[in-house]
Amino acid sequence: MRVAHIMTPNPVTLSSMDRVGKAIRLLQEHDVRHLPVVDGEKLVGMISDRDVQRHQPPTDEDTPLGYTIELLEQPVHAVMNDEPVVVERAASVADAVDALLCYKISAVCVVDEDERLVGIVSYIDLLVALHPRRKR
Repeated sequence: MRVAHIMTPNPVTLSSMDRVGKAIRLLQEHDVRHLPVVDGEKLVGMISDRDVQRHQPPTDEDTPLGYTIELLEQPVHAVMNDEPVVVERAASVADAVDALLCYKISAVCVVDEDERLVGIVSYIDLLVALHPRRKR
């Protein structure tokens, strides 16, 4: 089976200059844990809920969503992983699993032959592929 068969096509994306507050909103609205970051058609990073949490300074403030204003106003590029792991659309599902295990991550970006973002594969996509009676 190929990655193209199980990926989530055309994922929600961000620009590296978008604010972290927008990333948090999109993560919650779309009930996802990862957002690819693109500049134009070029994939430049990936931001996850864990990246956001890792950059949240300790605070006693009562802020929207529990995050500091400083974090919400930071550009995504300050928080994102700027070396996203990618697999090609034609890669096997086993290749995607290998990437997840090798890098100890839970999602990989899927790119076409010109290295443009075409999808994302998360561990959830893999589990659904293994359990065909269960749909997202």
